[in-house]
Amino acid sequence: MLHKRAALTACLLIVIALAFLGGVKFQQPSSSITIERPSKGNSEVDEALAEVDDISTQQTWEPMQAESTPEASASWPPLPPLHTKVADLYDELAERGKRGDADAACRLAAELTRCSAAHFSRNFADDAENDLARRESSPEQAIAQIARAQQFSESIGKGCEGLSEEQFANAFDWQRQAALLDPSLRMALVLQPALDRRNFLGEFDRWAEYRRLALPWLEEAARAGDASAVIALARVYGDHRMHVLLPPQFRIRDDLRFVQFANLMDRYGVGLDVVRNAAAEARARLSPEVAALADKRADAMFNPDVQPLDADAADKAHGASLRSDLKPERCGDVGKLDVVKMGH
Repeated sequence: MLHKRAALTACLLIVIALAFLGGVKFQQPSSSITIERPSKGNSEVDEALAEVDDISTQQTWEPMQAESTPEASASWPPLPPLHTKVADLYDELAERGKRGDADAACRLAAELTRCSAAHFSRNFADDAENDLARRESSPEQAIAQIARAQQFSESIGKGCEGLSEEQFANAFDWQRQAALLDPSLRMALVLQPALDRRNFLGEFDRWAEYRRLALPWLEEAARAGDASAVIALARVYGDHRMHVLLPPQFRIRDDLRFVQFANLMDRYGVGLDVVRNAAAEARARLSPEVAALADKRADAMFNPDVQPLDADAADKAHGASLRSDLKPERCGDVGKLDVVKMGH
């Protein structure tokens, strides 16, 4: 039992580390990190997942508009210094976020997500240590895993003392508020929602809201020339492996739209053989009329005024489709997220 928990935690720590401790080199799906969906063997979660996944792919999605507030255009003071105790900042940042300060909402969401990751890692280490204390022998691998979990928690957990579970749970709400106020923050929410798949049923309403926002924001970004959004949309519609869920955190089985976005990937210079092969199989399942419609939709979304990406830019676009580099220190910067546009 301990070895299974240690293996699962190793995977989770890697995923968390990618979110908070820097970028990763893009890998093709065959060599990507495998993450089990939480529904495995759980009929209650299976039913809930099916309900969230029941999106009509025939719907015409309209771009979401940022919520306006009476003070959305106000001039806000600088954010508090980094590494200040988050519990001491919570009320101030929350009040500013409610009044329309996107940077404050962003900072609060990022800090809560960081602290939640540290909290989870620390709790795992404590539970594993207690488990080992009851055993006659302590496997070296388990001891090493505990040490890594403790080190990881300490490395990202500065200033996280005094926060409650309820405050951790509000991270997505502040991430959503920030993204509604500032469109440059939307891809961060799409790729890394501040939600916990281990608590899918407990946060069902938030997961449903994430799904409501993520797809139109992705399509809006793709129309604006964001290469990472085009790649992510192809993944949403075409990558249906059972035990792999790369960002975004949802899938819609739709051969027409998969062919459409795989087409766009090739035309913008970010195509992959694995995607081309899967898209060819999807196209073969479509009638000639529907396949032609997929190409027509790709034509309508394609911008002929931009150039395909070179190899280095394509690699960056693939990496950007797998993660967001948004951290507490990036909230308030002009360039919060790197948007990879075709031909730039």
